[in-house]
Amino acid sequence: MKRIFLILCIAALLFMISSASAVADSTVANFTANTTSGTAPLTVQFTDISANATSWAWDFNHDGKVDSTEQNPVHTYSKTDTYSVNLNVMNAVSSDSTVKTDYVTVEGTGTFGLADTPWPTFQRDFNNTGRSPYKGPQTNNKIWSYTTGKYVYNSPVIGIDGTIYIGSIDKKIYALNRDGTLKWTYTTKGDIYGASTIGSDGTIYSTSYDGNLYALNSDGTLKWSYPTRNIYGSPAIGKNGTIYIGSYNCNLYALNSDGTLKWTYKTDSNIYNSPAIGKDGTIYFGSYNTNLYALNPDGSLKWSYNIGGTSQSSPTIGSDGTIYIGSHDKKVYALNSDGTLKWTYTTGNSIVSSPAVGSDGTIYIGSNDKKVYALNPDGTLKWSYTTRNYISSSPAIGSDGTIYFGSGDKKVYALNPDGTLKWSYTTGNVIQSSPAIGSDGTLYIGSNDYKLYAFRDASTVAPVANFTSKITTGTDGYIPQTVQFTDTSSYLPTSWTWDFGDGTSSNQQDPFHTYTASGTYTVNLTASNSIGSDFEVKTAYITVTAPPAPSANFTAFPTSGDIPLSVQFTDQSTGIGLSWAWDFDNDGTIDSMARHPLHVYNAAGTYTVNLSVTNAGGSDNEIKTNYITVAAIAAPAAGFTATPMSGYTPMTVQFNDTSTGLITFYEWDFNNDGNIDSTDKNVSYTYSTAGTYTVNHTVTGYGGSSSSVQPDLIKVIGAPELFVSSVSSDTNYPLFNNTLTATILNEGAGHAGGFNVTFFANGINKTVTVSGLGAGNSTTVSTTDIKRYAGDTVLIKVIVDPENTIAEANEENNEYSTTATITATGERYQGGRFSTGKDTVNTAVYAEGNIGVRVVEYGSYTWFTHTGTATYTADDLKIPANATLKSARLYQDWTWYPDPHFTIEFNGHDRQNPDVVYIDKINGQYVFDVTPYFKVGGNNTAVISAERTQRGYYGTVLVVVYEDASEPYRQIWVNEGCDCLLYGTEDPYVGYTVIDNVSTTDLLSADVTAILPSGENADLKITFNQKPFSMTGSDKPDPSFHYYDVTNAVQNGTNELGIKGHGEDYFNYALSIVEMTRLTASEANFVADIQSGNAPLVVNFTDTSTGTPTSWEWDFGDGKTSNEQNPTHTYTAEGNYTVKLTVSNSLGSDSEEKTGYINVGSAILSPVAEFSSDITSGNAPLTIQFK
Repeated sequence: MKRIFLILCIAALLFMISSASAVADSTVANFTANTTSGTAPLTVQFTDISANATSWAWDFNHDGKVDSTEQNPVHTYSKTDTYSVNLNVMNAVSSDSTVKTDYVTVEGTGTFGLADTPWPTFQRDFNNTGRSPYKGPQTNNKIWSYTTGKYVYNSPVIGIDGTIYIGSIDKKIYALNRDGTLKWTYTTKGDIYGASTIGSDGTIYSTSYDGNLYALNSDGTLKWSYPTRNIYGSPAIGKNGTIYIGSYNCNLYALNSDGTLKWTYKTDSNIYNSPAIGKDGTIYFGSYNTNLYALNPDGSLKWSYNIGGTSQSSPTIGSDGTIYIGSHDKKVYALNSDGTLKWTYTTGNSIVSSPAVGSDGTIYIGSNDKKVYALNPDGTLKWSYTTRNYISSSPAIGSDGTIYFGSGDKKVYALNPDGTLKWSYTTGNVIQSSPAIGSDGTLYIGSNDYKLYAFRDASTVAPVANFTSKITTGTDGYIPQTVQFTDTSSYLPTSWTWDFGDGTSSNQQDPFHTYTASGTYTVNLTASNSIGSDFEVKTAYITVTAPPAPSANFTAFPTSGDIPLSVQFTDQSTGIGLSWAWDFDNDGTIDSMARHPLHVYNAAGTYTVNLSVTNAGGSDNEIKTNYITVAAIAAPAAGFTATPMSGYTPMTVQFNDTSTGLITFYEWDFNNDGNIDSTDKNVSYTYSTAGTYTVNHTVTGYGGSSSSVQPDLIKVIGAPELFVSSVSSDTNYPLFNNTLTATILNEGAGHAGGFNVTFFANGINKTVTVSGLGAGNSTTVSTTDIKRYAGDTVLIKVIVDPENTIAEANEENNEYSTTATITATGERYQGGRFSTGKDTVNTAVYAEGNIGVRVVEYGSYTWFTHTGTATYTADDLKIPANATLKSARLYQDWTWYPDPHFTIEFNGHDRQNPDVVYIDKINGQYVFDVTPYFKVGGNNTAVISAERTQRGYYGTVLVVVYEDASEPYRQIWVNEGCDCLLYGTEDPYVGYTVIDNVSTTDLLSADVTAILPSGENADLKITFNQKPFSMTGSDKPDPSFHYYDVTNAVQNGTNELGIKGHGEDYFNYALSIVEMTRLTASEANFVADIQSGNAPLVVNFTDTSTGTPTSWEWDFGDGKTSNEQNPTHTYTAEGNYTVKLTVSNSLGSDSEEKTGYINVGSAILSPVAEFSSDITSGNAPLTIQFK
């Protein structure tokens, strides 16, 4: 018995142990989160606290799909909603799940006035953090690019429907679809430097250098604009919808959403950057003269801080309220929210880039020292990454921490969070644009190659289909109802097929669809890419029914009164989706389809009104019988006045209506002939024929009509008629003063009292008084002209009675104009003042960009014998082979003999007449535009022909303007004309030209080349904006080339170049070229004419750097250096030499090192002559062996 009991006890114990072990191995699901509420994008760290789990399946929005299998995942919620979270856990023994209902609450992005889109403004949000809730591309897979008309300088922004908005220096705002096709453009009047900003209502706010802030509707039409001065930055929108923008006029503007001014704040300098908005509504922005401002929402100053250097960088606000900004003093500043300094970090050059702040508080910013920096929140360096040129692009941060930016080395960069390179992509020019990230992971960025680029990873897995929808028009649940469907599929689908459940379909990504029939509809989306496809079916997703039939009703006010009676009808019908049909007199004709119409009754009577309302559920009528009563009124009483009532022809009379009563129509008969002359209320009428006139005035109203007839009211007497019958002039110069004579005739019926006669003739204005002139008589008057120049064409104008003292029938024939040509008396032309207009040289070509100009002469002064040939070789022109031609013009000047009538054949093309001919005295210039036929990188030949032989002509000049990336940024003017000077004067010029639209921004140099077909005076001076300059050099007589540096005289806007003569000079000023070169960052490069040979090896080095370097430092690798731009160096020892060139300007420096570039062999000794012979004498013939 005891043994049995013992066995039972042991068995029970074993059972209990086994049960306990099974219980211990079971899993129980549970988890926590670091946060469960916040604004989108909300990043949540989930922590598993399950028991005994070995695998995990997370569903972050409880939609039945597994979102993660990590144990402790991080998930970012990008949309506003309340989310339930489900965790399933398993082990080898069991599984378990737990659902936490409504666990995570995501509020709106907090954008309020700012659109809730993936990237609605510069640096994405109120705080300018540059941080996206979406993961950007992991590879440099370019999916498309779009070419604008000029540089894309600013940052793209993204609308709610995925539309990309970008501005360009071509003055246009572009709206592009997600596939890179054009949606629309809007043209402003200035370059666009700042990014657009999108309001919560979809309004696109864009700035322009024309000084306007533009508010555009989503279809590209103008909503309103607000003028300031030039604007560089981007607008910001506060949470209350206020729009903030800084201007070149030193003001920060706060505007209401309707475009009206709220307030302005005046700073002490220009504003180039974009404001950031703090959580409390504080507006932070910088000015160019070193101050960072913090303003309260009412526009009052909170504080300001001097950051030590000019600022184009925009401020950024961290999650703890710290404000970060870069400065031209090379520093990054971190300020507390009270305006006190937290820390600074010094980079290697000035900073234009704006900071971005990662989710962990890391600050990313680019510098003109070619580096992007990652700084810890305490201001210490985390890492830096070096590119090959300056960085003015502001970084964007993907949700995975990838940092994206552009560089002046033309590349787009993607860096890992640890600062290592993830990928790069080379565009066609420098990048100053800042990137933006779309909800589908697409990265958008512009380049100075005129393009906007889009990058997105290629698909690696089949998509997972999903979509959302919202009603855009109609009432929820009733037909007709328009729904916008939005694709939210993951894993990069490239095509979409929608089935709306009513027999219609679409292949758009985000289609609109209208349901017009009652029913419950299942919607199916199939999303596909190159890997595969997936579909999402939402059963019974859309339900719409016909609305209830409407019930018609209305009121009116007033319902009675005199004609004309204006009645306001007010619809009081009930129902959904109504349309209205009003019949105001119940005659069966629809009079209005407005909901609340205004109707005017113009006839007396009693009216029945009928309103019919209709919707998809039916229709209803409301008839109100004898509802409106309109009473008749008395006819008006006609009356009028007339002023004057007598006078000379032509006589103008003002008639004014004085009638009483209600009038709808006026009729005037000014000579009572039964014809209506006017229907205006008050009118002036001119009587041109003498006589006595009866006037009849009739008025008509709702009560009838009446007339006022005044017999013989107007008496008109015949008037004098003065005109200039002839003008003569003495045109000898310079022995006599010219005399101008005019004959005045009175052809009218009346006597003319005293009047004046005024003479105008190119610089004179003289008046002669005539005491009176009888009808049919004439008189002659004269005045003395000034001395003029031989060959001048003088416009002469004589006006009789300019003050209109004499009343005439025709005042339009009192002016007489003619021209006279001044003839010479043997003295040579001495040049005119430039104010006469004879000495102007005109701007023929203007270009701006990365451009250069080449001026080449062929030949010199000679006697022309019918045909000549000018050849310009590629070596002469030295134009880069891949350059883009802007203009090519050929200039052929001549002198002393009549016009030779030149033509040319350029590069074998058909004979070409001149595009412009300039002639001045004995000199002339023919201009041929040969742009269509010019060969870039090749030889060019012009065959020049004349109609006559023996014409003195000058060397042929070719001027070529071209665009190439190797050239710095320039403005170039080519000015042409012909201004001859014989025996000159210095007062004030002998020739001049005006140069418009000059910009001195970042001006490095301004150079003038003056080309004079005749004239070799080495002391020739010019003035630029009234400041004198001597030549920096000259060459090539007939034509001669004169060079000037006018950098320190240039001003913004209009500039004036003048050429001065000296004593007895003779020359002809015909052409000038003005080059304004802008300071740009430089990229070092060079070539050598020889790279190998024996010592001593002489090598000519040529600098081929791009940009505008101002200093050069050569290291030849043998311990020798040079600071020349194009040095010559001699290698005296054998070896392989590495050559390094460093170029610099105020924007920074760059180096190019070529390893083992020069190979020098051992020295070869010079030969020494020596010989011997076997004999040195003997009898002829003598044979000698020489050795």
